[in-house]
Amino acid sequence: MHTQESGKGMKKLRNNKIRKLLAFMVALALMVSCMPSAYTISASEAFGDGTEDIFTDGEFTSEPAAEESTPDVSSADQEETEQAQQSTLTYENDSVKVTAEALEDGALPQNTALKADSVNENSSVSYDTVSQKLSAAATDKGSSLRGFFAYDVYFADGDGNRVEPNGRVRVTFEYKTPAAPELTDAASTSVTVEKLHYNSSTGDTDVNTLQANEDLKVLNVNEGKQIQTLQVETGNAAVFAVMWDSPETADVEADAVSGNEDEVPIASEELTDGIDISDEPEQDAAETPAAENPEVTPEAEPSEAPAENPDAEPTEAPAEDPDVVEEPAEDIESPDEVPAADENGETSLIEVLGDDTNLRVSPSVEAEVLATVNAGTQLTLLDTVTAEDGATWYKVSWEGTEAYIRSDMAQVVDSSDEAEEPEDVQESEEVSYSQEVGNVVVTATAVKGVIPEGAQFVVTPIEKGSDQYADIEKQLHEGAENESYTVAGFLAYDISFLNDDGTKIEPQNGSVRVSIAYKEAEIPEDVAETDTAQENMNVSLVHFVEDANGNVTEVVNMSNDGQAEVSTTDNGEIESANFETESFSTFSVVWLADDFTSVQATSGYGKEDTVDSAASGITINMFDYNTDEINEGHSLKFSDGTHGVSEYYNRYRGPADLSTGIMQKKLGSDSYPTLNKGKVESSSYLFSTDKGTGKEFYPGANYLFKQDADGYYEYDSAKNFAQFNKNTKEFTVYKVPGSSKDPIDLQRPGPYHGSFFPFNTLGGKYYEGIPQISEAAPDFHFGMTMSAKFIQPKDGKIKGNNMVFEFSGDDDVWVYIDGVLVLDIGGIHNVVSGSINFADGTVKVGSNNYTLKNLFKEAGAEKEGDFVSGKDIFKDYTAHTINFYYLERGKGDSNCKLKFNLPTVPKKSVTVEKQLSNTDKEKYANVEFKFQLLLQNTEREYVPSNTAGTLSDGGKVKFKTEKINGVSYDNVFTLKPGQKAIFSGLEENKNYKVRELGVSKDRYDRVLINGEETTNEKGNVISKEATVGSRPVVVVTNVLASVAELDFKKVNTKGAALSGAGFTLTSQADNSKTYRAESGDDGIIKFENLPLGTYTLTETKVPDNYENRNTWIVKVEKDEAGTVVATLYEADGEKVVKKDSEDSYYHIVNYTHQELIESDVKYSKKAQVIDWENRTYKIDISAESKSRSSSTVVTGAADIMLVLDVSDSMNKSIPVDYKKVADNTEEGRSSLKSGNTYYLKYNNKYYRIRKNKYNEYYIYEDLSRCYISEDQYKNCEIFIKLETRLDALKESVKQFINSTAEKSSNSKIGIATFSWNEHGTTTDLLELENNKDTLIETVNGLNADGGTDPDFGLNNAYDKLTEATKKGDTLPKYVILFTDGEPTGNSDDISQGTTWSTAAQKRAEATAKKLKDNGVSIYTIGFDLSEKAQKFLAGYKDGSDDYPGIASSAECAKTAKDAADLSELFRTFEQTIFNDVDITNATITDTIDPRFDLLDDAGNIITEEPFTLNNGGVARLVNGNWQVQWTNVTIPNKKNNNNNPWTKSLKIKAKDTYIGGNDVTTNVRDGSNITFGNEKIYLPQPKVNVNAKIFINDKEITIYKSDKIPTNEDILNKLFNASEVTSYKDGKVGTADIDKIQLKWYKNPECTQPVATDTKGNPVYDLRQLSDSDKQPIADTNYYLKVTYNAGAPSKQSKENTGNNVAGGEDNIQEAINTKNSNHPYGIYTIHVISGQIDIIKKVEEKSSVDREFQFNVKTEDGDDAFKGKGKTFTLTVSKDSLTGELTDADKKTLENLSRGTYVVSEVNVPDGYKIAGTDIAVETNCQNSVENNETTFVLGNSKQTPNTDVISSEYTYNPNDGGVLGKVSYINEYSVNLDLKKVDSSGNNELSGAEFTLEVKDGTTGQFDGNAYKSFEIEKDTVELKDLKPGLYKLTEIKAPKGYSLLGTSIYFQVRLGKVTLVKEDGTPIEVQSQSMWTLDEDKNVLTIKNTKLYSLPESGGPGTYGFTISGVAILATALLLFINNKRREEEAKRS
Repeated sequence: MHTQESGKGMKKLRNNKIRKLLAFMVALALMVSCMPSAYTISASEAFGDGTEDIFTDGEFTSEPAAEESTPDVSSADQEETEQAQQSTLTYENDSVKVTAEALEDGALPQNTALKADSVNENSSVSYDTVSQKLSAAATDKGSSLRGFFAYDVYFADGDGNRVEPNGRVRVTFEYKTPAAPELTDAASTSVTVEKLHYNSSTGDTDVNTLQANEDLKVLNVNEGKQIQTLQVETGNAAVFAVMWDSPETADVEADAVSGNEDEVPIASEELTDGIDISDEPEQDAAETPAAENPEVTPEAEPSEAPAENPDAEPTEAPAEDPDVVEEPAEDIESPDEVPAADENGETSLIEVLGDDTNLRVSPSVEAEVLATVNAGTQLTLLDTVTAEDGATWYKVSWEGTEAYIRSDMAQVVDSSDEAEEPEDVQESEEVSYSQEVGNVVVTATAVKGVIPEGAQFVVTPIEKGSDQYADIEKQLHEGAENESYTVAGFLAYDISFLNDDGTKIEPQNGSVRVSIAYKEAEIPEDVAETDTAQENMNVSLVHFVEDANGNVTEVVNMSNDGQAEVSTTDNGEIESANFETESFSTFSVVWLADDFTSVQATSGYGKEDTVDSAASGITINMFDYNTDEINEGHSLKFSDGTHGVSEYYNRYRGPADLSTGIMQKKLGSDSYPTLNKGKVESSSYLFSTDKGTGKEFYPGANYLFKQDADGYYEYDSAKNFAQFNKNTKEFTVYKVPGSSKDPIDLQRPGPYHGSFFPFNTLGGKYYEGIPQISEAAPDFHFGMTMSAKFIQPKDGKIKGNNMVFEFSGDDDVWVYIDGVLVLDIGGIHNVVSGSINFADGTVKVGSNNYTLKNLFKEAGAEKEGDFVSGKDIFKDYTAHTINFYYLERGKGDSNCKLKFNLPTVPKKSVTVEKQLSNTDKEKYANVEFKFQLLLQNTEREYVPSNTAGTLSDGGKVKFKTEKINGVSYDNVFTLKPGQKAIFSGLEENKNYKVRELGVSKDRYDRVLINGEETTNEKGNVISKEATVGSRPVVVVTNVLASVAELDFKKVNTKGAALSGAGFTLTSQADNSKTYRAESGDDGIIKFENLPLGTYTLTETKVPDNYENRNTWIVKVEKDEAGTVVATLYEADGEKVVKKDSEDSYYHIVNYTHQELIESDVKYSKKAQVIDWENRTYKIDISAESKSRSSSTVVTGAADIMLVLDVSDSMNKSIPVDYKKVADNTEEGRSSLKSGNTYYLKYNNKYYRIRKNKYNEYYIYEDLSRCYISEDQYKNCEIFIKLETRLDALKESVKQFINSTAEKSSNSKIGIATFSWNEHGTTTDLLELENNKDTLIETVNGLNADGGTDPDFGLNNAYDKLTEATKKGDTLPKYVILFTDGEPTGNSDDISQGTTWSTAAQKRAEATAKKLKDNGVSIYTIGFDLSEKAQKFLAGYKDGSDDYPGIASSAECAKTAKDAADLSELFRTFEQTIFNDVDITNATITDTIDPRFDLLDDAGNIITEEPFTLNNGGVARLVNGNWQVQWTNVTIPNKKNNNNNPWTKSLKIKAKDTYIGGNDVTTNVRDGSNITFGNEKIYLPQPKVNVNAKIFINDKEITIYKSDKIPTNEDILNKLFNASEVTSYKDGKVGTADIDKIQLKWYKNPECTQPVATDTKGNPVYDLRQLSDSDKQPIADTNYYLKVTYNAGAPSKQSKENTGNNVAGGEDNIQEAINTKNSNHPYGIYTIHVISGQIDIIKKVEEKSSVDREFQFNVKTEDGDDAFKGKGKTFTLTVSKDSLTGELTDADKKTLENLSRGTYVVSEVNVPDGYKIAGTDIAVETNCQNSVENNETTFVLGNSKQTPNTDVISSEYTYNPNDGGVLGKVSYINEYSVNLDLKKVDSSGNNELSGAEFTLEVKDGTTGQFDGNAYKSFEIEKDTVELKDLKPGLYKLTEIKAPKGYSLLGTSIYFQVRLGKVTLVKEDGTPIEVQSQSMWTLDEDKNVLTIKNTKLYSLPESGGPGTYGFTISGVAILATALLLFINNKRREEEAKRS
């Protein structure tokens, strides 16, 4: 019986097994961890191809695969470095580094970037195609695809266009973290590399497996099959895919793991910044393709998920970034979704990814290039737009204008300044704030409440050069003055929290943990450039503690105090800093060097990037003076400014007290300043570079100045120490100031700054925070000169800035312009400033102001033409020279600050500059203008030169031959606006000219060269002659004409660009000026060079598959700023067309035919649930006609009478208008009709077309006959000329008739003309389908004559329309009246038809009223009418002069000014007429979705057809679907029917065979429509949710322990099984729907514990994938099957239509319901487990006074593991005085709950003396058993009654009567011994033989000795062994004595008991045997020794005789007799007892 205790025992056993299993697994894991972490499958190993030399230089490397990138090129060989750079391209992100290396010269395309785009759901390469191709490739190998990584590898130019390589390229992929898809069985998975390339000849994608030793060079994977390195070779761009596949047998396992039997997930990885792809729960909201493919798991170890970044999405915030509100990652968002600014208004930035990337003026690769930028450039993101070709572009801000860059050439970077607070943070939670600024991410974390809510976290890097940086630097150095360290450098950040008003706030009641993390390890430039080993420096975190006013009160080294931890690389680069603080201010990471490793001299300060100013024509000379020698003999003295000097100009006179006038106002004749004080002499002794006493001079000094983007040269000694190298003559300008103690003391109380001591060396010590020179004292007395030639730019402006020269410093400074002293800052003084502004001519020295012009005048140097008239500035483009002289004569301090932006000119050079005026410069930024530099040769001819030149952007001038306007030009170079070309090495006196080629007169009004207008000669302009020296610069400025451009975009209704649309733009003032344009792929139409005026824009060609032609008005005017702009208006010329907000283009929309149809009908189809449980729904269909102004499709018909004025005034001329009638093609010419005059437009002229007798068309051009079929005319168009009002009317009416016929052929038109005296023509209403040509012929035949009597035409129209009504014509009726004059009446009227006739007016008004009263709508068109005539038509009422009006309303009365207006008005009326009509004879059809039945009006399912519903619809089965149709339907117009549409309703019910679901369409689109005529509109497909229901059952089975749980379909189907068909009513799922069902098995009824987990801890829901232990349960077990159906996500519409009912509830998952218990959403699979038991009984034959132990062994080969092998031994104890023994309780439990199997029981180690007497199978044994050789076999699980039969049936049922669970056996033991008999003589010395004995045993029943128990035996030798003596009383009798010996006289009795032999009496009582007895027993050896006495021989004669023998014999016989009697008595007593 299985007791609770046994259960506990089994549980313990199971736990022990689990512990053993875990121990084994731990051991295994330890073993694996000790093995190498990865193995390499290289091409050589995999294929034996010996590819060890694949690495650079053929050397094999043993470094890890991840390091096998292209090796760095040694910096020792610059030439090799450059070559390597030209032959290698790299692409890198956080996941992988991809390198492309040229294998052939020039293989890598120039000016391109390497791209390696991950193939995913959002990539340009189709993910599905790659997946399908790889799946097919795996299938071809007999494998299944397990996953892949694919990369689209190509080269991209600046626009992102793909560029193919020019040869073989080696591509290397290096993974930063080994990566692979999730593999269920890595061992059986193979890894291959596939190349996918589009085959243009087949139109398909080819897939090739790369082979080793061919294109595959390296494939490195680790033991988890994770890829580390891949290297391939290719000759073209392609997709390279790493593919994981395994044999088909692995499919089942893979399916089981995924829980999906039908789908093998394919994984792919996205190369995105900061991505880690795994199947862990989402941490960030970014998403990504990887989230859809969670199998991709790049892992550090095969069995572990990454420790961080567990996001399933491809773009995400870093895991270490604890932003409170996690933002989606920028790299997972599609560019379409990138916002220009976040919700707080923060601006987003983009960062350019590659060098030479183009910025364009519009989102098209065809657009002009605005600028070219390099990688790392950050631009403000304005918007994200989609181009016509589908490409995404970023709209950015570039230098104040808008530009576009392809989205794949840039990435969005975060510019957010603050993190958002969490919305719902528990009080116990911590909140974090994070800011990313550049390379650093700063995170602050605190318990909620420490930081006030709403606080803004602000991190501001403190930039070098700022005042705050200088303050920090000073305080750090001051702190180091008395310490044993030096501050080598630092990084500082102002970290704080701000409240809403921007006030700093501190933490409250707690501290804040702060982390400063660097995305890339960083080190200050000062530290990086020092000679000190950074790794030997101490990196500390310093806090500048501030008081409430922001003053620093304490500088705390938090690292020394243990408050901060700083992490650095081995090279001393900072990686992170972590600290805790209670206050915020400035924190600094500081590098401290001990004195013995302090910064050597200046090497640690960093150097500024200065420019080669000499190359720009700036000459600097340096002078170092010997004080005594230079003073000797000269008046100007060098001194300390106080001692030894008396002259005021040699003394220090105060901080700003100048000594002006030291030098004369003009340079001397030797070109040097002349002293004007003391001894008048030239200063050449100071400033010339000739040898002289007391000076050292260094000509050609260079590299003193920095230069910024605006062209400013600058040096400031206060900020940067300049150290002059006398050998190289170059300055080294440090990023720190420098000075000496004494000068710094003079600066007290500060602020302290640097000094200008160029001849000193900067040292490593600091004073007052300023680095000191290494010398003891400065070299004070020195000088400097600077000179340059420069050009006065236009208006004195450089790049929009004033051109200036500024100086600030001491001591003497004299600046001369063209030899005139302009800045006089003489004397020994402190810092004094002076400046020259060339834009306004002002000169300032200290507080004194001057002007250039006056200074020149005072110096007597003013020349006519030097200055602009009336201004103080030089003339534009004039050349000038500046000379700068500087002396440091004092001995206190030295300061020098220079800043200027003069456009200096190199000597012997010519600069050609291009400028534009009066235009949008940004728009023309990339337009290239063509030039020649013409040099005069010896023959004085000017010839084009190819002198080497340099462009202002650093590029080289390129020359080529150009053909311009049919003329070839050599040595042509190009310049873009604002660009310069500098040609050097020219002779100063060389004559030259500059010529611009191909200057369009239409585009440019004029061209200015150096400000002077130049004549355009045949498209070229040329400068005047000049020498190189006299005119070093030529500026060519093109002035744009007063013209504008019109750009607009042709799009469809979705905004996509349309190509192939043709437009003409015709001047209304001169219609001969017509411009043509056609849209390209980008949809852009561009009209350029449009002069001022008004134009008509006409769409002449509609894109394929689109309709709708129209006209617009374009006005070219000057705006308020004077800029000429073109504006697009609607056809009325008044309403401006709005530009699109995204791309800033006007959008002109084309509609497809279907869109136009649908725009004319308002229709709907709606569904609403009636009964959710019964799944019934109501369908409502409605339709009504509606108006659409741009419609070209008529949805109805009408009767129209055209009432036309043909009075004589219609013959009046109008401005000639040409109207196109055909293209000049063979088809177009064949359409021309005889009798008409046609014109061909050629070169904007109209030529009359003539025809000869051969029907050949020709024109006359220059008196020559030209046939228009010739090629030169093939693109021309054919026109007619409209010269009179009647011409214009005829064309407009014919257009109206043709257009109406196309739209509504069943409409009818009649014509009624009028003049006077009832003259006119009237036709019947004619249907257009067959009578269009008749009507047109009528129009063509109209002639004009007489007066104007509109009533005549109106009355005839009334008659025709009334007649049609009477005949049953129900079409709407219209009249369109045209007139060009006042109603003059007929001859009967008094006026005689010459003036206004009131009678005619009244008649017309009366007839019009009748028409209107009969429902006729009247429209009127007046041409050139008087105001009174307009009132007559439109109606007017002012109380005195009232007009009822002819038109139906004032809105229906229009006026035309010209032919174009007239044509447009007819078209407008046409559209209006046909938009307000009913749609007749329509058919409305609704085809019910096959998942629904159609119900009749009573709610019953319709089964018969046809079936007519009460609403008139006829139901029929069409292709198996119910279709309801209404015919002959009139769809009313919404304006005419009081908004009452046509409406019908249906009822439907979901079929019982439909499983149900969400967002289900209720009709079939193709069969649900509204048709009328040839048009068709498809009805909407309203969606509903449909209830679903599934039932599930329970199942109970019984198995034997160790049997596996049956998981075959027959068993599991008992719980849930597909039926033949689905039944909602019965909850059954049919075979057709079974693939929609998901089955998951759980261990617990809550269904939270999956039945198993895989090796990686992932849940497994397949019962067939149970662990081995779970597969064989040891006790009753339940499993729970949950069956679910994903009903799909509902849509907003389907929820609304279904009363918010959703199939499957909130998660859309419909759960099956248990048929036995509806509260159980699962089926219970109960497994009963039975087990076996073995029992052993021990029986013995005799009792013992002591306990006896016996051992038994139980073993099995197929049963419990514990009994396998040697089995298990049990000890049974037979207690004293007992004959039986049993197993202990513990052993019994061990032998209970046994698994199925054959068990063998045997007794082992039988105690000595015992033997098995027998076995006894107990009666209660009920399992199959057998006994052989004392081994008992039990077959647990088999029946006893029917051996070899399983007691568990095939249906897994068990009948206890069948047994099979118990085996019980008794073993019987008895003791036996061996006894040796030894025969000796009485002396004991001689062994005897020959004696015979009988052995008898006493019968326990009779008490008699049985003589037959043993046979007689003989002792043949000395002994005999009596074997196997059983317990009992034995009688041994000698029956034959040995020969010569006497026979024993009595028997020997001995007893065998408990294995021991004792001598006893006959009655069994013990006896004592004396040593002299005839037998003795050695009990230890079990030897019975029997003695025999030797017989005596007869005595000899005379002896004593036989007497003695006789006496002895008698005594013996008596004794024997007594013994015999005694024995018999005992036997009798024994028998009786």
